[in-house]
Amino acid sequence: AVEQATYDAMTALCDARFVKSAANEPLADTPVFVFGMPRTGTTVLERLLSNHSRVASAGELDDFHHQLCWEADTFTRQSADAKLLDAAASMDFAAIGRAYVQRTHWRAGKATHLVDKHPRNAIYAGFIRKALPQAKMICLLRDPMDSTFSNLKELFAGEHYPYSYDALETAAHVVRFREMLAHWDKIMPGAVLVVRYEELVREPERVMRLVLDHCGLPFEAACADLARNAAPSATASSSQVRQPLHTRSIGAWRRYAKPLAAAEAFLRERLPAGEFGADVH
Repeated sequence: AVEQATYDAMTALCDARFVKSAANEPLADTPVFVFGMPRTGTTVLERLLSNHSRVASAGELDDFHHQLCWEADTFTRQSADAKLLDAAASMDFAAIGRAYVQRTHWRAGKATHLVDKHPRNAIYAGFIRKALPQAKMICLLRDPMDSTFSNLKELFAGEHYPYSYDALETAAHVVRFREMLAHWDKIMPGAVLVVRYEELVREPERVMRLVLDHCGLPFEAACADLARNAAPSATASSSQVRQPLHTRSIGAWRRYAKPLAAAEAFLRERLPAGEFGADVH
């Protein structure tokens, strides 16, 4: 209920008029925000992107959230905290954008694009558009049942993702996440490129051409080869990204179909059939 209230407040605040920005100044580098639910392929996409000669990756940064806190003169660990939302009407979003780039530019080195893949940026997409209209945003979507299963089986560090301890709570989060993504597409069409995990691992070159085009970058063959990236990874996907791209995780939830039956019924009742990518072989 708390999460639903937060999502409702954010989508009510961010309409098409709110997300428009007057900021149009040149940036030291182009931020590329990669987000999605945890365990849906964001680390895979981040590593494929950072194989490009003009792209660097900063991993999961909290810098955008911290700049919101600074501008609101408050501090909270919670995404889209009520105090942040209340302060949004008087925030200087152009200043937030400038400060974000100033704080992160050193990570880019000589690269022209810098990837920030913190999952919490999904809820901040409207704020990002207002603060950094030149930034690129990409959201990973995975089959709803595979998303539910992958979150449920992962023991996340600290107090992150409290929904993930219950199958129905996780399924409800999947629905809320997709409703929020649909809202972003409604108020700022095309601003967030949606990448389907199943398509990415089955047709990496085709999908990465679309991703790079969205980012304003030419295609490079290395961007379709996950094994080319030997950089350290500290996410829950650290073991998977050491392997070449594969499709073995598609439909993995089916091995536990019986205990997940209630979550499956919940999702199929609320989402269109076409959202279930693991049903397509």
